[in-house]
Amino acid sequence: MGETLNGTSFLNIEEELELMNKTLNEAVRAQKGEKEAMTELGLKRFEFFFTG
Repeated sequence: MGETLNGTSFLNIEEELELMNKTLNEAVRAQKGEKEAMTELGLKRFEFFFTG
């Protein structure tokens, strides 16, 4: 309990929120939908944590 999905106990909430806000702002500029932008963010994060 208390571990992140990558097996560590460290998760920087502020950094995660900043990343999400940055992604949403970029989506607005690119005229993408919020759902599409968050899906892309989720896939990028999955690749980072699970495929190295």
